[in-house]
Amino acid sequence: MHKNILVVGASHYGLTISYYLKQQGKDFLILEKNDRVGDNWRQRFESMKLFSPAKYATLPGLPIALDDDARPTKNQMADYNERYIDHLDIPVLTNVEVKSISLADNKYVVKTDQGIFTADMLIMANGMRENPVIPQWIHKLAVPSIHLKKYRNPVSVKGKKVLVSGNGNSSAQIAAELIKYFEVEWARDPKIKHTPLYVLGKHIHWWKEKIKWNKNTTSEAQPIFICDDLKSKLKKVTKRSKVEDANGSLVAFDDGTSAQYDFIIFSDGYDPDYNLINIPHFEIDLIQLRNDRGIASIPGLFFIGVPYQRSHHSLNPNIALDDVRYILDHI
Repeated sequence: MHKNILVVGASHYGLTISYYLKQQGKDFLILEKNDRVGDNWRQRFESMKLFSPAKYATLPGLPIALDDDARPTKNQMADYNERYIDHLDIPVLTNVEVKSISLADNKYVVKTDQGIFTADMLIMANGMRENPVIPQWIHKLAVPSIHLKKYRNPVSVKGKKVLVSGNGNSSAQIAAELIKYFEVEWARDPKIKHTPLYVLGKHIHWWKEKIKWNKNTTSEAQPIFICDDLKSKLKKVTKRSKVEDANGSLVAFDDGTSAQYDFIIFSDGYDPDYNLINIPHFEIDLIQLRNDRGIASIPGLFFIGVPYQRSHHSLNPNIALDDVRYILDHI
């Protein structure tokens, strides 16, 4: 099958750019590896809620059917993405996993487990959560450990004493969720800031829009956003510095302390996985792609959903429309 444009991934960004491609009458198709659109949300931990209110998480052309100030759950986002495809009749093939991407006769050749597709242009919108970083110390453990991506709820956690290792908001939320049932310690960079999600009753996105804040913070770690009862729960969690090493059930930290644990949940972030792309001279460089605003050095190859693609706002599904429009201007 040949299309003018193939979009790899029915992510929030893939759906957004597909909306505009359809508005422009483009010949395109989304290839999505999951069984259902929205499964990338469904696969996250059960209690997950967005930090962004519905107003800032909505996609163009269809309201999310929640109050503007409501923060959607991950399942609400999943169902919304699926409804979005159906309501706007966006062409997508699900359960199609891309295996390799190459160039032949100036056409993109996309090999999948369901056959071969070709296209004049290719938009990679499959996100940056495909390749979790596994730190070396994990391999030295003799107790159960899972990457945060595989965590679902407290029922699957074993033992009495749990270590959550990671700097992100999900690590903080999971540590807070587990404290009701386990002795929990949280290993993170002590320099990570804690920031209220609401200031003077207004969400921080409202303030950023108000002051036209568009700071590019690619070198700065995201703060832990404090909302609901997260602050009070985290007070009950023992804080540790960053993990340095491990041996059996013993974990050593970079401040010289150590402790024994029964179960460990870790997250050292994600590495971009460009192994699918078998094209000579492709940059294979997240920083370069970010600097080039998602436009690859190979003509006709684009990336959307790159963290901080143009600014800090690129992390926000609604505000990141600027990223989408920039790509569209170059198609």
